[in-house]
Formats: sequence, C-alpha cells, structure tokens
Amino acid sequence: MQSQIIKSAIVVSLLAVSVLATAAQSGKHNPQARVDRLINELGLDQPQAEQVHEILQNQHQQLRTLHQQQREAGRDEICAIRSDTQSQLAAVLNEEQLAAFEAMPKPHPRHRRHAGNKRAAPLDCNS
Repeated sequence: MQSQIIKSAIVVSLLAVSVLATAAQSGKHNPQARVDRLINELGLDQPQAEQVHEILQNQHQQLRTLHQQQREAGRDEICAIRSDTQSQLAAVLNEEQLAAFEAMPKPHPRHRRHAGNKRAAPLDCNS
C-alpha cells in the first residue's frame, strides 16, 4: 500500500514537472499539445491521456476565467482612480484649464497589448 502511494506521488510529480517544462518550452497554452507531449514522454495509455487532457482543459479554462476576472477588476480600479483624479483636478483648475486638460491627448501605456503585438485600444471608462 505504501509503495503504491509513493509510486503515485512520483507519477504525479513527474506529470507536474513535465507539464511545467512543456509550458515553458512551448510558450503556448495548448492543453492538447501538452497531452501529446506527455503521451510520448510518460508513455500514457489512452485512458490516462483522456483523463490528463480533461484535467489540463479544466485548468486552462479556470486560468482563462481568472485572468479575465482580474482584467475586468483592474479596469474597474483604473476607472475609479481616473474618476477620482478628474474630481481632484476639477477642484484645482478653472473651467478653461480643465477643458484644455481634457482635450489633451492621453498617454497610452506601452505594456498593454493584444494578441499580435498590436497596441490595445484606450480604456473607455464611460461605458
């Protein structure tokens, strides 16, 4: 019994290391590509491959959902900060200065990019 637990722990550890290594090497988030690689490197049989595929698909979906939630929460926080800044500026600047400030082009953060390395659209806090 104890040797079975140890063997299972070793297999799980190898699988985890292999998954991490595969993800690091491929640079992609493709569960099927990882499963294909694991089939070859670990000698998974068909039932194992199907289970691993399902596990990795589930992980992939959970991470995508979490990432999206974090992006949406970040957008809300950014809009709140911008609104607060606008209120503070309105208290300091006169009407003409405030209008000139609002007409100025806004900086675009360089780190915000979409797929294909295209610049992200500016964040619209009014919608």
